[in-house]
Amino acid sequence: MLQRLFETLTRAEKLLEEGHEDERSKMVQRVAGEYTQLVYLLGKAKAEGCQVVDTLAPRVDKIRSRLSRELSQLLLDALEDASKLKQVLKTYEVIEGWAEAKEVIRTHFRGFCKQASPGCRPYRALTADHHSVGACPTSHAGCANHARDAPRAESL
Repeated sequence: MLQRLFETLTRAEKLLEEGHEDERSKMVQRVAGEYTQLVYLLGKAKAEGCQVVDTLAPRVDKIRSRLSRELSQLLLDALEDASKLKQVLKTYEVIEGWAEAKEVIRTHFRGFCKQASPGCRPYRALTADHHSVGACPTSHAGCANHARDAPRAESL
């Protein structure tokens, strides 16, 4: 198991080093698959009390961080192309990164709305804290105005 762990870690790191711009999407998909395998193997090793897990954590975190940056850029690029968007969202799904994908879209959309019109409803909806009572400018029950006006990541 430790051999598989180190091989997977090395493969992921090499993929990130050798990434070519024209095949970035494929590279990110492959790294996401390797990362998922790493997380599985690390969990297994940790459950068995293997101490090497702690020494590998910084390398795995570095892979995740780079993967997140690459995937975020792909997502922003894909917002211009529906077929690319579908593929990028599938890759987020592989690494269970839906919250991250939503945040990338939310941040990008906030900037767009802020430039277009700071008073627009979607901008207010994205900047409001919907988890605190009374934060929603309309009735908090369902936020019907915001749901109607703001695009939903799930529907992309």
